[in-house]
Amino acid sequence: MSSLIFTLPFFYIVGFDGVGNVAQKFFFHWAFEALYMSTLVYLGQFLAAVMPTAAAAGVVGGMMSTLISLFCGFMIRVDDFPTFWLFLYWLNPLHYALEGINMVQFHDDTTIITEFTGATTTAEDYMNNFYSSWSYDHRYGDILALVAFLIVFRVST
Repeated sequence: MSSLIFTLPFFYIVGFDGVGNVAQKFFFHWAFEALYMSTLVYLGQFLAAVMPTAAAAGVVGGMMSTLISLFCGFMIRVDDFPTFWLFLYWLNPLHYALEGINMVQFHDDTTIITEFTGATTTAEDYMNNFYSSWSYDHRYGDILALVAFLIVFRVST
């Protein structure tokens, strides 16, 4: 419910409703938000169950939050990761949520944007070129990956 309350105003305020199949884009955005929020809740419950104290769970949870944000492939593209750290990218639920949301929202988006270099391109081409390992075709796999995280954290707890 909280993901729907967030997605309803956010989706329209940001302007995601301007291009393409709005109903499909809204559904996917909400689905990825809901699955990712649930994944984080279940991760928190897992940490609370396995850590000896609430303080320890808080420290590990903060560390997990940092790792999830850093290795999701958004701030640092996967192409720029040192080979050793790639496993954190593939084991990161935020990677799948961001890939799904961004690739669905910018699929078939012909809005002209200007890059930092001054070159102009479409929003879809920019996403496809800058995040070359992300693909619109991965959206169902991204959903399955988030569901797998949910199941693993729930069963482990």
